[in-house]
Amino acid sequence: MEAGQQDDDVNRHPVKQHVADTAQCRILASSPGGNTIKVGVNYELSGAVATYGADNVTGIEMAAEEINAAGGVNGKKIEIVKYDNKSEPAEATTLTTKLLTSDG
Repeated sequence: MEAGQQDDDVNRHPVKQHVADTAQCRILASSPGGNTIKVGVNYELSGAVATYGADNVTGIEMAAEEINAAGGVNGKKIEIVKYDNKSEPAEATTLTTKLLTSDG
């Protein structure tokens, strides 16, 4: 596969794009004695590309609900920690730092 071919392949297939976008989620914390796994979500929920971010977050929330309804992950429920980066790169960076340092 040539350089850039994978990106083109992902861009032509919405399901692959959604999986790639969903990979932007970060597992923040899962303590051995705790009952939850925190998953950080930093997406565009307002601003120029809010439609894309909102669709991704809806999919992530639906997956978490389904997983939790089936008993969670090894008995632990998924807790979504969600932020709107307003379609701004600087805000996305700030929120990523917050997810990793304050919410994790």
